[in-house]
Amino acid sequence: MNSLFALAIVHFFFVASPGPNVFLVVKYSIDAKTRKNDALLCALGITLGIIQHLIFMYVGVSFLITHTPIAYKVVCFLGAFWLFYIAYSMIFVPGTASCGKRIADTKWSSPLVQGYFNNLLNPKCFVYFTSVVAPFMGRYGQNFSYIFIVLVAVSLLWFLSLALFLKLPIMQKNILTYGRYIEKACGCVLILLAIFILTELIFW
Repeated sequence: MNSLFALAIVHFFFVASPGPNVFLVVKYSIDAKTRKNDALLCALGITLGIIQHLIFMYVGVSFLITHTPIAYKVVCFLGAFWLFYIAYSMIFVPGTASCGKRIADTKWSSPLVQGYFNNLLNPKCFVYFTSVVAPFMGRYGQNFSYIFIVLVAVSLLWFLSLALFLKLPIMQKNILTYGRYIEKACGCVLILLAIFILTELIFW
């Protein structure tokens, strides 16, 4: 039980650390003109990505990808491409805060879908679940169902809490003026992350 609690703490810091998932939730939370549930749908999509990674870990897909150079490079390439796509939408696509109306959702612009693929295509997640989470099942004798429930709960609670916090009226009032600048800044950081991933592919 102590080891499971330790894993929960480690996982919390993993999901709470600034990165593509946090930036995507921020994107859907800072815009007062978006639907109230968009940020929550994004948080749910990210959690579905966590569930997918847990399943991949359990059946051995994550191990196969991280130990097969070609497969891992493909995942890295797809992840970098996805980051460029999200960054483009943050920087160059007019936000609802600036144009005053909501842009209709397409299949790929849905916050649920973006949250899911944003997490699923993150190469760091494959490494994390293989090297950090998987050993807990063997080394500490933890049941997969316990790990599954705890990690999904931690992920969902964190991202839902972040979305709800940023949607509070007092937060919306403070960030309304700077929301578009924050969104652009997050997009620039994602571009840097994508470039870093591609650089690793070249020199790895």
